[in-house]
Amino acid sequence: DRLGAEMDQKIDEIAALAKQSGVAKIEVQSYSYNVYPVTSSYPAGANVPYQYNGSVSFAVEPCAKASALMALLASKGYAATLNVNAYRQCQ
Repeated sequence: DRLGAEMDQKIDEIAALAKQSGVAKIEVQSYSYNVYPVTSSYPAGANVPYQYNGSVSFAVEPCAKASALMALLASKGYAATLNVNAYRQCQ
């Protein structure tokens, strides 16, 4: 679908920006998008305009480069947030 293709394009753009900011590894953890009508005041049978928003979570390495990536994404108009989680692998 068109929205899925747009999300994939944005993910590819973010991955390219990650490499540009020095991130060695970037991996999509999850993504979702929501579609909804702009307004509900249209008469029955009318073409209703829709909008969507999306969210993508990435894992990046090294994590020291994550803040630089977030700043770069924000400068490109993305609403970027940074969350740090540490996991220990069991052997």
